[in-house]
Amino acid sequence: MSAEFVKVIAETIKAIVESIAFGCAGGFFVWKIRSGYQVVNLSLDLQCHRVARAADIDLLVVSVTVTKGDRGSLEVHDVQARFTIRDQVRTAAFAGFERSSFTTESLPAAERHVINWSKPSKSSPFLRLTPGESTSFSCHVEVPKSETCFIEVAVLGKQASGKKVGQWKATHVSVPRA
Repeated sequence: MSAEFVKVIAETIKAIVESIAFGCAGGFFVWKIRSGYQVVNLSLDLQCHRVARAADIDLLVVSVTVTKGDRGSLEVHDVQARFTIRDQVRTAAFAGFERSSFTTESLPAAERHVINWSKPSKSSPFLRLTPGESTSFSCHVEVPKSETCFIEVAVLGKQASGKKVGQWKATHVSVPRA
């Protein structure tokens, strides 16, 4: 065998091994994407508090803390709770998950932005949570004092630059107070 022939064989083997390595690396990244590696991660912490409102009515306060994980920013599109007592179902929207508009005041040395609570933002309507950020939302309903209430909370959102809508849920059972 000539040195030239050995060199050609070595370069061919090298090209084949590099192609296999690139294929494996590409397959690894495809697997990571398909398995959800870049899916927005979010956790919910649901807290419920029940207090007497009247002789036969309790006030049920529901708070959900939303904590953004380490991958991507999340635009919050909706946060709702569903309350089931026996066969009766009602829903309640959480307040505060949308961005408010603002006005601008001129000060002598600068401009100051002031929240306009009554007007949602048209240019940027979704509250955005960045990695590691946490916020809470609350709502309340009146429930019969003697009834157990099943609570479901759902959060809808999507990655700031993505198209897929994600959904996260948490549940709780509120039993009558003793």
